[in-house]
Amino acid sequence: MKCSKIKKTLAAYLDDELNAHEQQQVEHHLKYCSLCRIELNALSKTGRMLDSWGDVQPSKDIAAEVMTLIEMEQSEGSLLQRAWRRFAI
Repeated sequence: MKCSKIKKTLAAYLDDELNAHEQQQVEHHLKYCSLCRIELNALSKTGRMLDSWGDVQPSKDIAAEVMTLIEMEQSEGSLLQRAWRRFAI
């Protein structure tokens, strides 16, 4: 298998979602490809970090906060537009 195909299956490999043949192909490739092993290691670390955060719940007022930001953006213009107006000669 080529690296491009292996990289697409690494998350499924870590989650034990591959069938036996696919798992064997990935493991065979990983024996000989240090770049894909590095990619697998990074993906694994990222997964562990995300797992350590636990469940993240948005605030109860998230919809209202987003709508307020949208309204401000529409009425005042973007930050870049406001800066341009402020410093334009």
